[in-house]
Amino acid sequence: MGFYVASGFIAEYIPARKTSPLRPEGWWLNRWPFLGWLETFLKVAAWIYAAKTPVADSENMIPYGAALYKYEVWALVSLAILMVAAIGDRIFYREIISMIFVLPQMSSAVVVARALLKGRRAVSAPNLRLYMWLQFLGDLVKLVFFVVHDFKIKKVAKWILYTLQFYFFLCYGFALYADYESFGTVQTFKRVFS
Repeated sequence: MGFYVASGFIAEYIPARKTSPLRPEGWWLNRWPFLGWLETFLKVAAWIYAAKTPVADSENMIPYGAALYKYEVWALVSLAILMVAAIGDRIFYREIISMIFVLPQMSSAVVVARALLKGRRAVSAPNLRLYMWLQFLGDLVKLVFFVVHDFKIKKVAKWILYTLQFYFFLCYGFALYADYESFGTVQTFKRVFS
């Protein structure tokens, strides 16, 4: 017998967890709705920019004196740590597409975090910014997906799922703000509109 294929979207398939993850019966394939695929495509696009983030030249690096840079770094490092932990979550969840997706998603978060930890000269600011925008939008779509489909998993309190997802959304939002502040974009915007 092979893995279970859902006839429509379902939040989880509990029988898969009663079988070893080393057996095909221990996994299942979901039928993801539009919002699930939209989030996926936004984040796949982000991976392209994550790969380009560690390549900087003197014209596009984050400037010295970027006051919020260290906070931006720690926000994105915390997300990378959570993405590493997400692998365990996907092994518990046992959905095939989610498991395939989490590995490059985690890798992109780690690549960006490592580049940021090496310092401003190791980061291509335009690629970092595009990466963060795509992740931010993907997390917004995921929050909408959670609400629209009343997403919940039996063994995890619903508020925990929503809070973790909202944390990702807030961290990318804050990191974007910090990035624009570093380049003086926020101050310029305030001067123009005040």
